[in-house]
Parts: sequence; C-alpha cells; structure tokens
Amino acid sequence: MSPILINVMLGEGRITFDEFPIDLDQPLRDQIDLLQEDLIQIEFPKKIVVDVGWYPSWDPSGHFQVVVVRDGDWKSPLLFMQAKDLSTLALHIHAAIQEANNISIG
Repeated sequence: MSPILINVMLGEGRITFDEFPIDLDQPLRDQIDLLQEDLIQIEFPKKIVVDVGWYPSWDPSGHFQVVVVRDGDWKSPLLFMQAKDLSTLALHIHAAIQEANNISIG
C-alpha cells in the first residue's frame, strides 16, 4: 500500500490500482520522473471511483489531481481537487474518500 494511504480509512473503498512510488521523505522536485497521471485508484460501490494522478506526467510545473467520478463520467467529476505538495494531497485524498463513501452509502 502506498505510504500516503497508510493511515486512511477506506470504508467501502477497495484499492484497485496503486503505483504511488513517491518517497514521502524526499522533495518532489527530486522525484519528477516518478510523477505520472496514473498513481492511485480506489473503487467504491455504486460505480464511484477516486482517482489520483500528476498532471501532466513528469512535468515539474504540474500538480496532483484528486477526482471522484461516478459511472466513468470523467468529464463531469463529482469532486475535483488539485495539490502541489504531499501534505495537501493527503488531505485531498482523505476528503475524496469521505465523499465517495458518503455517495456510495447514500
């Protein structure tokens, strides 16, 4: 499991993709070659997905995106957040998982 997900309660979520090789103790600028669009995906009931990636891939001026979608509707996400650092990313992932759980239970 990715270090960024270790203390996260997934609830109804199930990690289906986890290619988050980022070392939380190293500066992001030293790990640009690891930052890509597909990093983490978590699936929830009712076809809800939390997706995490770096956009654009390998671009030092890029950013993390955390998205919650339903039924594969990537053009109209239920939640969309961006982060430039790992601490903000962790907060956004937590918020996205909470939102996905609320939607999938309700």
